[in-house]
Amino acid sequence: MESVKSRNEYEVARGKPVRETEYLKILEGLTASVRRAVLKLQRDASSRRVTRRKPTDVTRKIDEVAEKEAIDYLQDKGLSAYFISEESRPRILGNEPEIAIVLDPLDGTMNFVNSIPFYAVSAAAGHFKAGMTVDDLTVGVVRDVINGDVFSAARGRGAYHDGKRIRRKPNRPFNRPLVSFYSYGSKELPIQIEGLQQSTRFRTLGSASLEICYVASGKLDAMIDVRNFMRVVDFAAAKIVLEETGGVFTDLKGNQIDQRLEDESGVSLIAARNRSLHRWLLKLISG
Repeated sequence: MESVKSRNEYEVARGKPVRETEYLKILEGLTASVRRAVLKLQRDASSRRVTRRKPTDVTRKIDEVAEKEAIDYLQDKGLSAYFISEESRPRILGNEPEIAIVLDPLDGTMNFVNSIPFYAVSAAAGHFKAGMTVDDLTVGVVRDVINGDVFSAARGRGAYHDGKRIRRKPNRPFNRPLVSFYSYGSKELPIQIEGLQQSTRFRTLGSASLEICYVASGKLDAMIDVRNFMRVVDFAAAKIVLEETGGVFTDLKGNQIDQRLEDESGVSLIAARNRSLHRWLLKLISG
């Protein structure tokens, strides 16, 4: 088996920074630690208790426990990081951060609350600098809490599912693609829905990061969210995984989404397994 040292030397020779490998190791360890903490509380009724209400969501005890586990993990490792999480304001852990980390400690909290076995820990990272946007994040890890599946990616180096590279699949006839579709809570839909309903099959599974990774791995064909609700913490890691498999991630008009990491405003989005399907879906929803 190729040693880590020789692999790192090979990456340096090809101009690929070793720090991306280090960042992935940090995120893999962090998400594994959070997963263990969440699993311990699966049957604890108090973990479902609402602790804080936000304009568009609520925070539950399990969310706070998961976030605290992530922070403890970073501090125990002596890592200094610019840390952005769904449950609290951005902060600096340590002194001079080298790494920026964007975390959704539990993506799919309502599934957890209702004992539906589909929720994940999602984390993305990049080399810290002032004014970072989501495109400055270079690595992402999404870990399925229930079955332990891990989706990971580094920009320019491919995406992986449980250590096996996700290969780009050849284009295939659309034939009613399977689309994860989010519209609940919207008073008016900002898209034309008729063609989409007639030409695709809908699912809504309740964990956006996992669903985008399912698009990347071919289990779903696309994900569309029209609620103007998705934030950087929700999609940052999965976006990297999808794009490293040749998938396309944009807003509903086909424009790049490149928000500042601290931006808490929501967006609508379309994530498709390839460019041709993305174009086809954009035509359907624009009428």
